[in-house]
Amino acid sequence: MTLESQHIDLYLGCILFKITLPKIDLASYLIYQNQAIALNDQENFDDLFDLQSVNLRFKPFQDHALEIDALDEDEIIYQRADFLLLFSHSTQEYICFFDQSLGAFEATIQVLLQKLLADRQGFLIHASCAVFKHHHQYQSVLIPGVSGAGKSTSVRYGAFDFVLTDEMSVIIKGNNQRFYSFSSPFWSEDRVFPFNHYFVPLQVIAFPIKDNHCVLIPKPKANAYMELMQFVTCYQEQAIAEIQLFHAVAPLIDAIDSYDLYFSKPARIVDLFSHLPI
Repeated sequence: MTLESQHIDLYLGCILFKITLPKIDLASYLIYQNQAIALNDQENFDDLFDLQSVNLRFKPFQDHALEIDALDEDEIIYQRADFLLLFSHSTQEYICFFDQSLGAFEATIQVLLQKLLADRQGFLIHASCAVFKHHHQYQSVLIPGVSGAGKSTSVRYGAFDFVLTDEMSVIIKGNNQRFYSFSSPFWSEDRVFPFNHYFVPLQVIAFPIKDNHCVLIPKPKANAYMELMQFVTCYQEQAIAEIQLFHAVAPLIDAIDSYDLYFSKPARIVDLFSHLPI
């Protein structure tokens, strides 16, 4: 693998990552080189979100201990066997030593995205997200769950207008105090939908339960909050990170109705949402 560097700008949610890294295959990320597009005509990205730009430099690593010793003035954000993410106070940039694999690159992006979103009343969550039309406006439904719960299956067979992701969703609070779902490059390995780059108002949260019938049952807000927090990513171990996520998730639960989604495969579950009295 060549160590020739490449430079790429990636727009994920309201964060612009200005990235420098060795040559690796980033074909699945190229659609994110421009800002997300609103599906509803009256919504404008620049009006709704304050774009934040961060510099992220990837470097091949040889030994974690050596890199940590050499950068003892820097703040370690996260580390695991295949990458080490730090913030350099001297250069005001994030630096990642990694094994030059796509997996390490994606994990780094997820960790840093989660950290930056938490500062903006946003979060990254293990959930699929699909789009439906309601009174001539596009809305989105967030379907959180563990692997095997049905979050991917429900959007795959649900006959939705668009699927933003089937695995990990980006949720951000706009300047108008509404919450929005963004497309994400983080999909399941058996992805069947094309990548897209949209943002849509988040209108409903549905917790999937595989069943022989298709029905939505209202979920008490306290139960919805406790269950949703299980799926929100939090890679940092500091208590302040959990507090930030609480302040992001609690207003979302207050503002948006939650349901238990009982569904069977295949079924047009989009009809359950498009007929809700929103």
